[in-house]
Amino acid sequence: MSDIYIRQFCPSDFPQASLLAVKGSVASVVRRRFLFKVPSIIAYLLIGAGLAFAWKLPPAEWMSATGVSAAALIALGCTMFVVLRSWLTRSLREFCENVLAGDMRDIPTYCTAIIADLKPGEEESEEVLGCVALGSSMYSEYLPKTDARVAEIRRMLVSVKHRRHGLASRLILETIRHAETMPGVESIKLSTSEFQPGAQLYTRAWVGSVRRPIATESALLMRRWFGLCFGTIETTLEYFI
Repeated sequence: MSDIYIRQFCPSDFPQASLLAVKGSVASVVRRRFLFKVPSIIAYLLIGAGLAFAWKLPPAEWMSATGVSAAALIALGCTMFVVLRSWLTRSLREFCENVLAGDMRDIPTYCTAIIADLKPGEEESEEVLGCVALGSSMYSEYLPKTDARVAEIRRMLVSVKHRRHGLASRLILETIRHAETMPGVESIKLSTSEFQPGAQLYTRAWVGSVRRPIATESALLMRRWFGLCFGTIETTLEYFI
């Protein structure tokens, strides 16, 4: 089996890196965790209450006021779940499109990207297994004009089938080594959320944790309409070189 090696990003990697940005994003984690969030639990309770009422009713009373109320609870719970799930799917699709149109559009222009590649054998073709991009406002017109001494990890992506094998750690170590060669850069910043469980690997060596609530525009609208909070907590970690 071919070895995995770390190298610099090149333009020919873009198609695979783009696919990795979609399949390796937090979307799958968000969908799974949404099943256990407050909005989903409310929908489950409505459906459960309706089924409980309907279960106790004899067939002759299914068209009674109680039967109609039970059916209404079930319908309301199902509708709520489907609507929220559709909103979530649309939001995640927009997130992936923004990633491809933003950070991933022209990586060499504003970031240094490091690729984990499957070294090809005689009958194998190259396969991008992971990618991490490091940018600094000192070198880029696209990144926010923050402290030029701080570089920022923009994307940390690893193929789903190659996770839990230390690949992310190798990419981060290579990123740190590269940052040490960037004149004027004194630290690296990384922002993570509760939907990125793999981010735990950074907390041992990274300091300066700052937690703050974040929410998308859609989440703020849903909060305004339904009084429900769909935001999450963003944690900023910093590694001093």
